[in-house]
Amino acid sequence: MDNRGNSLAIGNANVNFDLDQDQEMLKALAERFVTDRYDAERRRAYVNDEYGFSRENWALLAELGLIGAVFEEASGGLGLNNTTVATLFEALGHGMAVEPLIENVILAGKLFESVAHGALREPPCLGCGRSSQVRWT
Repeated sequence: MDNRGNSLAIGNANVNFDLDQDQEMLKALAERFVTDRYDAERRRAYVNDEYGFSRENWALLAELGLIGAVFEEASGGLGLNNTTVATLFEALGHGMAVEPLIENVILAGKLFESVAHGALREPPCLGCGRSSQVRWT
């Protein structure tokens, strides 16, 4: 086993932990969101909101493409890999963001993306951050 910089050599395999340019850009975007929108006082206000988070922040996360980051491009997302999604969520976690990303995006959104078909997926915009109603027949 050999450690060099941000890579790890195990036998003949090399594992690189460096982020590529796109990953660094998304990480910086999430860090900027946290810096601009989260201090202790604002976070308290978001938690005490009737929704338990800031709907304004939710819309901004969608506008920035951070909600859609986890979805496939065919669903209106960015089609990012798990490493990039983890990096993004780590940056948001540093600010203790209270927006319901795990439960609404990762759990419910990815489940919906994997099982929905036909008219349920129209328009294909799971990550756009808007509310929508689905009519069940």
